[in-house]
Amino acid sequence: MTLPISMRGNPPTTGAFVLLTFCFCIGLLCLGRISGASGMSDSWPMAVMLASLSWIVVYMAASYSYYRTFYLLGNTYLIAIFMFHLGLIYQLATGAVVATSWTTGSMAQWMESAGWYVVLALCSFGFGNAISMLIKKPKRVTPQAVAVQRNRTMAFLRSQSMGLGIACFCFLFMTIISYGNIFAYSRAELFNLQTDTRGFGVLMMVLPSTVILFVVSAQTKTQKLMAYSLGVFVFLMIMLSGYRSAALFPALVGVILWVKSGKRIPTLVAVGAIFFVLIAISTVGVFRQMGSYDSLNSEKLQSSFEDASLDASITEMGQTVAILANVIKLVPAKDNHTYGNSYWLAFKEMFPNIGSNINSDKSRSARKDRAAFDQDELVKMKPADWITYRLNRWKFDNGQGVGFSAIAEPYLNFGTFGVVSFFILLGFLFGRLDMMDLITHPYLFLLMATIFWPFIRTVRNDFSNFTKPAGFILIIVLIWNISLKIIGRYKKVI
Repeated sequence: MTLPISMRGNPPTTGAFVLLTFCFCIGLLCLGRISGASGMSDSWPMAVMLASLSWIVVYMAASYSYYRTFYLLGNTYLIAIFMFHLGLIYQLATGAVVATSWTTGSMAQWMESAGWYVVLALCSFGFGNAISMLIKKPKRVTPQAVAVQRNRTMAFLRSQSMGLGIACFCFLFMTIISYGNIFAYSRAELFNLQTDTRGFGVLMMVLPSTVILFVVSAQTKTQKLMAYSLGVFVFLMIMLSGYRSAALFPALVGVILWVKSGKRIPTLVAVGAIFFVLIAISTVGVFRQMGSYDSLNSEKLQSSFEDASLDASITEMGQTVAILANVIKLVPAKDNHTYGNSYWLAFKEMFPNIGSNINSDKSRSARKDRAAFDQDELVKMKPADWITYRLNRWKFDNGQGVGFSAIAEPYLNFGTFGVVSFFILLGFLFGRLDMMDLITHPYLFLLMATIFWPFIRTVRNDFSNFTKPAGFILIIVLIWNISLKIIGRYKKVI
């Protein structure tokens, strides 16, 4: 088993210097290509692919030489960036997908800029990560201290999973009251029902975090049997319901935390899981379009599997880069930069609406009519609502969306400076996190297990998709721990 970085001697920093220099040079190249992007040649996808592949080789070599493992929290975020922002560009570069409007047509200039912005974001991330390696030396912790702390941390995480599990039952009860038989609806119908959707919405935020904690903290044979069975069941149910991100992102985070907790994953299992996920994404994408959930059967699932393909999965995920391209096209030519408003709005609306009214003057339905007459209303929307309003009014009017991009949001707020600053900070923070042995930091382990997967989801959506679940989970954890203290004091009294 690979030793945690805190248990080894000071790691080499040569790779960090190489990564820092490489990111700086390629970042300057990206800035030059962004400022001069013309879209007149269909060779730009190949240039972007080669630049990003060169970056990943240098980054992986540098990070592995320092951490001695590929199972890093920062790598989970990078995997999502590559899947949702570069998959389609790689297909364009290799000829797997032909889209002349994106390579030489009307959108080529913006798609080319988007491609180089993705590479710029990667270089900024690597730059920040290299800085964290150079300025912070991890503390050395003895194996004996880690072994003692592991049992305490696992017991603590097990206790927290119980609190979240109780909350899940409450939200499930609310869901049944609001929907009745939820399987009687298709996924599209769930968006348009005139009912209180908060129980189901919060359940989908909290349940994946609960399962991660149950699985990672399982110690005894009985705990493992129950936790692993629950994990497989919940994963399949969420996947088949069509909410793929609520299954795949938690699974990705769970794998990393599984390894960080001291367990191992065979290489063949990891590789097989990657192929399973790629096929599952396309299969579920077809499956969820076949009607209400209670009408779906094994024949339809088999048909979905037959229609699925790796290329379809990569193409579907890679569409996020087109959202980035449209944001670059619209801002600042049509709409102004928002100067941090989207992040402020995400934090301001972080905590739950506990009233009986599920609509407000800040909701999408309230803003859409005003936005038609007052363009200032557009910048007050969540970024995902704003881009949906601009690109697809039917989806906007019907409560659906086109998603967003973690690279587009800092650009929407502060332009190129925002992209560079955001990803340097992100790379630095991930570097600091991956230096720590989470076993010896139980509260940090708890945060990573519960609110990290919604942060990964912001790769293909806006920042509010992180803050809202984080707000609910933090409140539940707080209530649970206060309750435990009250119960403990009561027991002492009696």
